[in-house]
Amino acid sequence: MSADTLVVLLSIGQNPVSGRPRRAERDARALSMVLGTGKPVIGLHAGAPHDALHEYLGMGLPQLINLNVGGGEDPTPAIASVLSRIKPGLVLTGARAEIGDGSGLLPYAIANRLAMPVVPEIVSVTFRTDWTELLQAVPGARRRVLQVSGPAVVTVGHHGPPLRQIAKGPARRGVIKEVAIPESLPLAPNLMLPPLAERPARKRPKRIGPTSESQSAQNRMTLTDPDAEAAAHAILSFLRSERFVLDPAREASQTKELAS
Repeated sequence: MSADTLVVLLSIGQNPVSGRPRRAERDARALSMVLGTGKPVIGLHAGAPHDALHEYLGMGLPQLINLNVGGGEDPTPAIASVLSRIKPGLVLTGARAEIGDGSGLLPYAIANRLAMPVVPEIVSVTFRTDWTELLQAVPGARRRVLQVSGPAVVTVGHHGPPLRQIAKGPARRGVIKEVAIPESLPLAPNLMLPPLAERPARKRPKRIGPTSESQSAQNRMTLTDPDAEAAAHAILSFLRSERFVLDPAREASQTKELAS
């Protein structure tokens, strides 16, 4: 496959009112984002085949691959193995599923296996000559422009583009290709972290109030036009008095206690 190929991970959704199976809204927004860009798009679903998958074909998806993963099985190894063979330039998926746990962990688990970055909450994608431009939704109804120069996993939430309408003709005529489950893909070696050592957490420093009850701190805060060395010494003494910075002797003793 070419690096221009885009893969959209699809799942079965659920109507919140009737409870009937349908296309997953976030996955459908991810698919709407890349249809019409001129790039080859492949839909990938892991699980038992279902008639609701034809709704994605009705949106204009030219190809849909279904991996027959049994109920209750982890689909991550099968999806990661297929993606390693396709070698897509971009993997898109909804931020979380509508049926089941819906924790949103799947994109990160797949990216972990394939050593790919994850870019969450994308609202639009623009393909440039040497990179991909992603528009990300950030808190406060703001947007941030990001650039990705290699393969990446992109998640789409409810801020994504409007859903495409479903055309009944393509939905009926579309073909879903059944693929046998390939062998699982081992974890990417560069992401396998060594075991982390446990140690007691440090006590959180208290917040500085509007005024300090320490008379010495008030005296230090009234310095007028001090030289650089005196100002640095006053700031450091104040931080130590408020226990934001430990004394060298105390820090050395705590480090020795943790080591023992």
